[in-house]
Formats: sequence, structure tokens, C-alpha cells
Amino acid sequence: QYTDNVLFYGVDGLNVKYEGELSYLGDSYELSFDVVNSSNIDVGISDLVLQNQDPYLEYSLIYEDGDNVVIGDTVKAGEKRRIKYQVLWKNPIDIDDYELDSSFYIDYL
Repeated sequence: QYTDNVLFYGVDGLNVKYEGELSYLGDSYELSFDVVNSSNIDVGISDLVLQNQDPYLEYSLIYEDGDNVVIGDTVKAGEKRRIKYQVLWKNPIDIDDYELDSSFYIDYL
């Protein structure tokens, strides 16, 4: 699922290709996806990488209830958890047509 100001190109394996547009300071967009543990054992996040070095944008990975996604979080056997990836325009940009590539990585063990 994704917000209206995102052009969704599709999924290649676990790579999601999209383009988001932020027109005004304070605008944001989000992508949400479900993590489904169809195994019979609990799994936990063993590694998490979130690009968050941009001075103009703020990135976050949160659950539906608003809690941050962090290393050690578990998905119990048979459980499904929805995660939201949010991008917020937080500081003025003095560059025309500013573009960026954003990414995150979650590893479950």
C-alpha cells in the first residue's frame, strides 16, 4: 500500500521501485507492507539499516501502532505485522529538482 503522491513501479524480488513527490515543506509519503512469518518458529530482526543522513528529509520505519522498528523485534510464528516506511520533508531545500534514492534493509533470523 502507498499514499497518493507515490508512483508505484512494482516489485523486483524484495526491491520495491517507486517515485514519491513532496511539493511543500511538511509533506510526507509512506509505503506500508506486511511482514508475515509463515514458519512454525518465532523470528527476530537481527540487522536493520535505514538511510537517515539527508539534511532535508526524515525517514522512519514504524509499526501500525506507531512504535519504531528496532533490532530485536520479533514476529511470532504465524503472525503478521504491518510496517510503514515514512519520508517527511522537514527542512527547506535550496536546490531545484532535488532527487534522492532512499533505502532500508531488514534481516530476520
